[in-house]
Amino acid sequence: MVMRRIAMLLVGLVVGWSLVQGAIVRNATTGVTAEDSVAVAFGVLDSIGNPTTADSLVVAVSGPSGALVFRDSVAIGDGRITADTITGCPVYAFADLAAGLGADRAGSYRVLLVAKNSALNLQTVHRTSFQVVNRRLAEALDQIDDSVWVRGGAVDSNRTEQGAGDSSQIAAWVWNTPQSGHVLPGTFGSYVDANISGLGMGGGAYAVTVVAYDSVLSQPVAGVRVAVRNQSQTALMATAATDSEGEVSFNLDAGDYAVVATAPGYQFAAAHTLTVPGAATDTVTGGRFDPGMPSLPGLCRVYGYVYGIDGRPIEGARIEARLPDGVNGASILIVAPFAVETDSDESGYFFVDLIPSAELQPVVTDYEITISASGRTLYRKRVTVPSQAALWLVP
Repeated sequence: MVMRRIAMLLVGLVVGWSLVQGAIVRNATTGVTAEDSVAVAFGVLDSIGNPTTADSLVVAVSGPSGALVFRDSVAIGDGRITADTITGCPVYAFADLAAGLGADRAGSYRVLLVAKNSALNLQTVHRTSFQVVNRRLAEALDQIDDSVWVRGGAVDSNRTEQGAGDSSQIAAWVWNTPQSGHVLPGTFGSYVDANISGLGMGGGAYAVTVVAYDSVLSQPVAGVRVAVRNQSQTALMATAATDSEGEVSFNLDAGDYAVVATAPGYQFAAAHTLTVPGAATDTVTGGRFDPGMPSLPGLCRVYGYVYGIDGRPIEGARIEARLPDGVNGASILIVAPFAVETDSDESGYFFVDLIPSAELQPVVTDYEITISASGRTLYRKRVTVPSQAALWLVP
């Protein structure tokens, strides 16, 4: 009866449910790598949608023909299952080799997982799929058409030119293609080059050096993002970061420019005018950012900055500080463990005012601080908040 229910659920999966396409994997059984494994996160929800603990998992897999190729009931203690708790929520992951899930040949496979809490008579259905190829990705690409290879807008039927190798060679060839090769109007290469080659260090006639300087500590500042714009600040002419000596160089034509400097933890003067009559040197000055005093005496202002991998600040990131170990006391007060939340501003800056850890009972209590954006967790860390006015939160 149980297997009949699983088969009925799997039929519903195949003909009526939307699928989330999973990874493209291999199904090797010797010399296996991460490319040969399938992993699925899962959990159990109670009747009102809250996560609760799971005690077992039912797994069923259908193959390219639609027939069941694998079925099993797995206890949570099984080595294929990883269990964890995140902010009080139990979460799980199931992982196995594709070959271990009955994927004995290339094709599309659909997976049905039923996570169960038998004591509470709860079950939650999860579904995904994966595609099996029997070769590495570069080898699979070679199968697409072994007679045609396009390079620089020309068709090479022999495929003997640079770039016909594996994926790393292809990536290197694309990355290192010289600017002179981006000549065909309407192509991505031409379009991207026109928008990028003019940035970076600039393309003017004169060498201009900009120095970022901490006027309080009397020392240069590395890692400062310096942007050079036209004087009305309607166009970006060049941008780069200062080196270990606090310097960055640009190539600019003669004229007047607006220079803007930014760096996490620093405050620099507003944009100022740089006049370039020829080769020149300019200095932007600033100092360490002062986060100000906490809203109440005895608190600590925990502050920081959220930036993307492109070096730009992230506005609207959600910052949450909470006491994960339950209710605590501070002096004669009872401290509720409810989270304190805030969002980063347009400069990526945020702060929360918190009771120092040493004032809490027990003293070993740390805060859990989480930063998330676009539905994804960017940072999670247990932090001891010191008995001081401010703490700069750094990784």
